[in-house]
Amino acid sequence: MNIEKKIVLKVFFIQTLIVFSVFFIMKIIFKVDNYKFIEDDGYLLIAREFFKGNCSLSGKILGPVLPFLFAIIYIFPDFLLPVTRILIAQIFTLGNLFIAFLIFSKLYLHLGVNKNKYLFYGLLLFAVNPLYLYFTLKSTPEIYVTFFLLGTIYITYLFIKNYEIKYLLLCILFYGVSIFLKPALIMIPLILLIYYLFKKRIKLSLLFLVILLMNTVFFYSFIKYEEFKSDEINISYGNIDYAYITYTYLVKNIVLNGNISTGTKNTENNIEGQNHSYSKIKLFEFLDANKDKNILERNINFIKNEPFWFIIARLLTPIFFFSLYSTTKLTIFFFITNMTLLVTGIIGLKNICKNIEDKLLLNIVLLSMVGYMLLYFLTYSFVRYSVPITSIVSVFSVLFVHNYYLTKRNKI
Repeated sequence: MNIEKKIVLKVFFIQTLIVFSVFFIMKIIFKVDNYKFIEDDGYLLIAREFFKGNCSLSGKILGPVLPFLFAIIYIFPDFLLPVTRILIAQIFTLGNLFIAFLIFSKLYLHLGVNKNKYLFYGLLLFAVNPLYLYFTLKSTPEIYVTFFLLGTIYITYLFIKNYEIKYLLLCILFYGVSIFLKPALIMIPLILLIYYLFKKRIKLSLLFLVILLMNTVFFYSFIKYEEFKSDEINISYGNIDYAYITYTYLVKNIVLNGNISTGTKNTENNIEGQNHSYSKIKLFEFLDANKDKNILERNINFIKNEPFWFIIARLLTPIFFFSLYSTTKLTIFFFITNMTLLVTGIIGLKNICKNIEDKLLLNIVLLSMVGYMLLYFLTYSFVRYSVPITSIVSVFSVLFVHNYYLTKRNKI
């Protein structure tokens, strides 16, 4: 086994040991109910009903990829459901580590003999930072979204580097599957298209236009698939403006009452829950008042009604993207930990920018992160969505930590 495989497997072993150690501590010592480990936005509920033959995967607001994947969990007895769900997340974590290794082994080439040491600690922080661990133990799509984000980054790099049709097709495939998981990467090809148009690389821009058009087809198909045979009128991705309308009302209530949370977790006095209920009530009041309006008229009316809070919500979005969660305490915790990783990661990133000769892969990484974040900055933003970004930035932060250590040691 070569040293590269050893690095990935060693990190994966350590991270898996930590995940299951925390899991068993929560189960045995703190008596946490199994439901806490399988509670999610509804993916597992759909998976269970699909496994039993009670429903189709179509006609749901949620993409079919995770419910289809999670259906295998219900082969096992109920008491094993949390373990099997975490095991599936761990399989994707192994994939995340492998692709992250491929990306960062190229970005760290200038580090010479120290490259493997940086890769080991960088990948370890990628997978054991508090946000990644938290949303591994809790069932959310972001661990799986991370896999597709990293995959599209690396395949895009191979495509531009080699100009081979197989990489173009792989790129389209990864984007297509990711949309049916969750359409979180949809703006990345647009950002890449704009960047290469600005660079006047017309041929490459046209190829990204093809990817963007295919993404549009996939996204339209996804909308129609989620509407197919639906018995309910859902707020769907086809009405994506609903997300930022809800978010604007949420931010308004956060600022006015001082409880910095989404309010989606029940608390003893349920004060924080008012944020969530308020935003939902205000959304449905607005929708009822504008039910006969098309999407353009609806958006114009909303901005006219709430111009101040619309702007405030957009200004706070970058902060809430890395911090906002179900309670004020968790919001503060994630703000401190993620800001620490973000600041140190940016400093580490500057080190790479100064020393790396071929910036192609680095540019793709940065542009892809911008495209990913932009979707949430324009719609609904809270900490769960930042999992892929925080993990990537964590790898960069290792450079800062090591350089800071060397500086301190030399002073002594």
